Amino acid sequence: MFGVPWIVTGGRSFHEAREVLDLTAYLAVLANPRDEIHLAGVLRSPLVGVRDETIFLLKQRGRICEVLDAGGFDYVHAEDAERLPAFWERVRQQRVGLDGVSPDRLLARAVDETAYEDGLDERARANIEKLYALLRRQFEQQPVPLAEALEQLSWRRMLETEAEAPPPDSSNAVRLMTVHAAKGLEYRAVFLPALQRGGDSRKPALFLTPQGEIGASWRDPVTGKSAPDPVHLRFSGVVDAQRKAEEHRLLYVATTRAKEFLFLSATDSGVSDWWKIAANAAGVPAKPPEQEQYREDIRLRITCSRPANDFPPLPGVDRAEVRLLAKPVVMDRAPSSVSVTEVAAAHIDFRPEGDELGGVEFGAAVHALLAGEAPLDAPEQALQLAHAFAHSELGQLIARASRVEREFDFVVAVEDLVLQGQIDLWFEVNGRLVLVDYKTDQVAAGREAERGRHYELQLRLYAIALQRLTGRLPDEAWVFFLRSGLQVPVSLKPEDMAAAAVAVRAYAER
Repeated sequence: MFGVPWIVTGGRSFHEAREVLDLTAYLAVLANPRDEIHLAGVLRSPLVGVRDETIFLLKQRGRICEVLDAGGFDYVHAEDAERLPAFWERVRQQRVGLDGVSPDRLLARAVDETAYEDGLDERARANIEKLYALLRRQFEQQPVPLAEALEQLSWRRMLETEAEAPPPDSSNAVRLMTVHAAKGLEYRAVFLPALQRGGDSRKPALFLTPQGEIGASWRDPVTGKSAPDPVHLRFSGVVDAQRKAEEHRLLYVATTRAKEFLFLSATDSGVSDWWKIAANAAGVPAKPPEQEQYREDIRLRITCSRPANDFPPLPGVDRAEVRLLAKPVVMDRAPSSVSVTEVAAAHIDFRPEGDELGGVEFGAAVHALLAGEAPLDAPEQALQLAHAFAHSELGQLIARASRVEREFDFVVAVEDLVLQGQIDLWFEVNGRLVLVDYKTDQVAAGREAERGRHYELQLRLYAIALQRLTGRLPDEAWVFFLRSGLQVPVSLKPEDMAAAAVAVRAYAER
C-alpha cells in the first residue's frame, strides 16, 4: 500500500497469493479438465477473464468441460464468446504429451500467450518466477506426471511455510511477522498495532488435567449456552493464569524488539490487558479522554532506549506521547460485497410492524417450511402460513412449473458493487419467469400495497440478479404477505429498473 515495500516473514502467503492460485488452478485443469472448481477459477482469472454470469450460463448447460467441447457461445457476452474457444484450444494443445513436459514450461507458455503478467506489480511477477523455480526444481528431482506434481505441491502448501518472493530491494522494506518470529531480532522502529484485541482468551471445550482428569464444556441443546462440568470449571482458572503469563511474556518480547522507536496503537473499541500493561509501563492513561472527534483511533508513541530486563515498567523512556487521531480517510474503496437488504435498507428507512411470535426465529421457521424443510418444533402458526401459501394462486402455479428454485443464493456485480442475497422463490411456468418474496410482517388490513412499496427496491435488485444469471428479466415480481394471504405486484418497467441501478450506485458512492 502507498508504494511501501513489505515482506511477510515466516508466513504462508506465497501459496495464497492470487497469481500462484491462478496458475496452479490452470495446471489442475490441464491435468483434469473435468475439475470444475479449478476450471471455474481459471475462467474468472486473468488467464481467461470471462464474467461470472458466463460461468453460470455454461454450468446451466451441463458439465463445463463438455459445454466448452460443444462450442457455440452465442448465449454469452460477445467478448466472452471470443475468449472461450481460444482458451479451450490452448488447453487441448497443451494436454498433448502433457506428462513429459516440466510444469513450469506449461505455465510459461500460458502466461506469455495470455499476457497474464500485464498490470502485475513487481511482487506478483517475482512470485511467478518463484513458482517457476519451485516447479522446475521439483520436476528435475522427481519427474512425475502432472497430477502427481500437483499433489506434491498441495502437500507443500499444507505442511510448509513459504513466504512470498521478496521485493527487489528487500533490505529497505517493512517486515511483517509474528511476535514469536521476532525473538532475538532488533529493529530501529517497531509497530504493535491493534492492541485493543489482546490475546486469544477462548478456552478449549475439552481439558486434560495433569492428574489425568477430563473436563468438558457442554452445550445446552435448548438455549445454546455452554455448560462446563466441575473439572472444566476448576481447571479453567489454572489455564487462565497460564494464558495471562504467556501473553505478558509475549508482550515483553514484542516491546523489547525496538532500538529507538516503539509505536503502540489501539482503538477505543475496547481495553485489553495488553493495552493496560503497555499504557501502565509508559505512564499514560489506559483510557483516552472522551473527545468525540478523536474517538476513532488512539496512537501511543514512545521514544525509548533499550528497556531493562524487567517489564513493566519500561525504564529509560525519554518521552511518552499520546496522540488522539481522527479516523483516516480511505479513498476509492467500496465494500467487496454487500447484501441486497443492506442496499434496500439504506434507500428507505422503515421498520416492519411487530411480530408477537418471536420475529426472526418465527420467520426462519416459516421460510424453512416453504423451502420444503421440516424444522423441529415449528410453531403451529408457521405451519398454517406455509400451508396457506401452498394453496394460494402462486402456490398452485408452482405445481405446473417447469423449474422451481427456493432459497436461491446469488452473487452478482451491479454498478461496480458486488451484491449478494437469497431469493425466497422463483419459478418458470408457461414461458413466464416469476419472482416471489415472502413476508411475515403483520400489516393492517388494506395497507398491504403501501407496505409492499417498502420492498420494491429489494425485489428489483433480485430481478437484476436473475436477469444476469438466467439471461432474462422476470416477467412478474410479487411480495406475498403470508399472514393476510395477499400478493402485491412490483413493477419491473425499464424506468423502475434504471432507478434501482441508480440506488446501488448511490449506495456505493456513500
